[in-house]
Amino acid sequence: MVYFSYFCPQNIEYSPLIPFKLMKKLFTLFIAAALMAAQSVSAQSNKVEEFGYFDHLGAAISLGGIDGIGIDLSTPIGEYVQMRAGLSFVPTITPSIKSLEEGFTYKYGKTDPTTGKRPENTLKAEVSAGWINGKLLFDVYPFRKVPFRVTVGFFAGTSALARAHNTSPVKLEGEGFILGNTAESKYIYPDDNENIKIEARVNTFKPYVGIGYGYAVPRSRVNVGFDLGIMCWGKPSAWLWGKDLDDYEDKWIQVKKGLYDEAIIDATDNETDRAIFDGITIAEKFKVGPVLDIRVGFRIF
Repeated sequence: MVYFSYFCPQNIEYSPLIPFKLMKKLFTLFIAAALMAAQSVSAQSNKVEEFGYFDHLGAAISLGGIDGIGIDLSTPIGEYVQMRAGLSFVPTITPSIKSLEEGFTYKYGKTDPTTGKRPENTLKAEVSAGWINGKLLFDVYPFRKVPFRVTVGFFAGTSALARAHNTSPVKLEGEGFILGNTAESKYIYPDDNENIKIEARVNTFKPYVGIGYGYAVPRSRVNVGFDLGIMCWGKPSAWLWGKDLDDYEDKWIQVKKGLYDEAIIDATDNETDRAIFDGITIAEKFKVGPVLDIRVGFRIF
């Protein structure tokens, strides 16, 4: 059994607020550009034009915190419903985390009979986050002359929210890394290239419900709107890539909470098992993600 000196890196000099601060600046610039675009068409007529079925076409760009940067096309389906179809993506972010770049030490293999110690190895790793989704949304406007909307639809695409992989060889000998502490435990080795990868995943199909303001197909040439809602991505799960000694194949293995018995964790005071168990417990509570978008729409015809 492998004993890790520590499982969770310490002294991380990367603040999780950094990407949010960057997003805040981008958000401010985006809103400023949107207001300038709106002012440039302030002389447009305020006449409410009747919409039919698929007789107009709009396009838009959007910026949000969960779904990222978006583009879409829109068309009316009668006077009270409009449809949007497009793509949204969060660019891949690879933060600089000092402790992962410098590596952390773990013990592996069998005890040396002379020294009574296990050999040590320094592992370096890289983490990243980012995804892409297609989207199909239907906006319902209860009030004909007020651009308040109720939106239902879905996002579909990338499953992995975050990823991590080693950048130095992972050396495990003897029994390998034991995943779990029950009869269902898995014995894991690095793959044939001495690699181990980890992914945090959600459902590929993600229903959406929310409210918003602004016509998807602008009544004038340009408009500015917003969306506020939730993306339902299901119970998050963790997956580990390595060699499963049950069949000696390289494959993705789900890190299930059921692999662990909390009573055994408490009795053995195993920090690694406790970190994994608690991490899964916390992650499973976040089954939805908040969506807040600013959207600039353009009338094509």
